[in-house]
Amino acid sequence: MIYSSKSNENIQIIPRYKKKIKKLNNLKTARIYVALFLAILLIGFYYYFREHIVVRLDIPLKSNVKKENLKKYMMQELDHIGYIEPELQVTLDERIIHLDLKGAPPKISYFSRLFPLIAELGGTGILIEYEDMFPYNGTILKNVSALNAYSLKEITIINRLARENNLKVIPLIQTFGHLEFLLKLQQYKDYREVFAYPQVICPSHPHTMSLIEDMIDQIIASHPDIEMLHIGCDEVYYLGFCERCTNRMINDNVSKNLLFLEHVKAISQILNKKYPHIRILLWDDQFRSMTETDLAEVKLNENLEPVIWRYTKEVYDELGPSLWDMYSKIFRKVWIASAYKGAIGSNKYMSDVNHYLQNHRSWLSVVAEHKRRVNFRGIIMAGWQRYDHFAVLCELLPIGIPALAMSLRLLKGFKDSPLSPPTEVSKVLKCHQPYGLIGSAFGSPKCEFPGTYIFHFAV
Repeated sequence: MIYSSKSNENIQIIPRYKKKIKKLNNLKTARIYVALFLAILLIGFYYYFREHIVVRLDIPLKSNVKKENLKKYMMQELDHIGYIEPELQVTLDERIIHLDLKGAPPKISYFSRLFPLIAELGGTGILIEYEDMFPYNGTILKNVSALNAYSLKEITIINRLARENNLKVIPLIQTFGHLEFLLKLQQYKDYREVFAYPQVICPSHPHTMSLIEDMIDQIIASHPDIEMLHIGCDEVYYLGFCERCTNRMINDNVSKNLLFLEHVKAISQILNKKYPHIRILLWDDQFRSMTETDLAEVKLNENLEPVIWRYTKEVYDELGPSLWDMYSKIFRKVWIASAYKGAIGSNKYMSDVNHYLQNHRSWLSVVAEHKRRVNFRGIIMAGWQRYDHFAVLCELLPIGIPALAMSLRLLKGFKDSPLSPPTEVSKVLKCHQPYGLIGSAFGSPKCEFPGTYIFHFAV
């Protein structure tokens, strides 16, 4: 018998079996620890291979490769799948941080703390999207600015702060779509492509170009040292709808694509004539549905540099090789655009750091594969405050700073383990609990970076 049954209240294990049971318990504990160790090891291998090799399953295996050509063949295949050799790590000289001012614009005093942090983290410039926060004046634009718009003196301070921290300044002016801040006003309703929607300006309106030129002149005058200007032109949802455009399309045999391209060309010609030293940036999404012939026939300005944007985790798979082949033939230089905040939902108030890190990893794989034929000038890291002028706020600027810091570290070539807390970033952001930077599930990181109180309130 194993158990003594003199009473139901005092059932005891016979002493000679205690050692065996103890050994069994120890063995079970050991198995649990071994299983946990193996699980962590497998997760580590998974993240290592995901970071270093992007596997493409559509590459056909080639046979009959001669021995003398084996090394060359292997290098071609590794380049094709996006493998990054240690000595050929992807580097992007320009790392520009987008500041979207169309929602909850920061005070100038905040920029005095933010700009040094951006420089310390590895940013090289700022892309400022003013919308109605710029103090427009004059007959045409006198009522466009918001009541809380910056003054010209404050913009001078922004320029000085950027210069003191070795940050380039690139203003962004919407010149086609996303002109809600202007077209919502009664005096500009006739400029709308679709009367019911104040989103797109009509490219055929006789006064459109003079209005845009006035905006450009005022922006450049208040930023006298700039080398680049971003003219927007993304998400032009309504084109060829108004009577002026439809008549133009019929009479001149013009397609919607050509309407778009001629508008972009007209803006670039104004800039090239008045400011030939300024390079022109614009979002690329409207180009994606066009053919190489469409783009080649219009003969766009050589100073034009498209910014290819994608904020998902699988950029490599979503932007196919045909797009890069077309851009390499049409444009001398291109930019890419990732996101560090405001790209996971129009009403999200907390960041998903892992999403943004994977977005940057995927972009690095794209650059690694196509860098031999495409001249990548740099990356713009988008940080949206609203999806459009009428949308709700999403992921306020301080909420996105941890993702910005970790993404910049990735772009600078550091290969931090995803299984370890971001200790180096936590030092810069002065965080007491580094794991909290990864996500809200780990609690508050208890940091001291600019705007921390907003971040902690959201967490």
